[in-house]
Amino acid sequence: MADLVERGLDVLGIDAVPGNVEAALRLHPSLEGRIRVGDLSRRLDFPAGSFDFAMCNAVIQHLRSRAVHGVTLPELCRVLVPGGVLQLIFKCGRGQVSVHDPDYGEERSFRLFDERRVLSTLQDCGMELVQAPDPSSLGGLMYFTNNNGLRHCAIWTRRER
Repeated sequence: MADLVERGLDVLGIDAVPGNVEAALRLHPSLEGRIRVGDLSRRLDFPAGSFDFAMCNAVIQHLRSRAVHGVTLPELCRVLVPGGVLQLIFKCGRGQVSVHDPDYGEERSFRLFDERRVLSTLQDCGMELVQAPDPSSLGGLMYFTNNNGLRHCAIWTRRER
């Protein structure tokens, strides 16, 4: 996020963990006033159409499915301007999984989300899937596996005008 600020972009970050916000501010004083504690399982405190772009990476796996489909995704869509883009990256599958996370050096549990259901919720909120113009471009549903062997999905959607 600090890189985006240094490039001159007007950004705002939200993290549920106060210690993460404090660490970010300590490491990057330029984030003062641009990062705050927030809960994505609750309504966002922004008017509709406030942002051109929203990024939600590796977050929904920590929230209950009901909150993700009933609040988080609709709210992320609501705060986008028409034509605005949402980038969403999450662990995909069904149920919950516990794995050793080498980045944290401990066992961690994550909720898995079915990417088709996530996409359906986004479409119900007026979002359309951004298709890749060619095989070497970003778009559509993209998949990768991280260092703990879990499958992830990346989705880019655009708010319909």
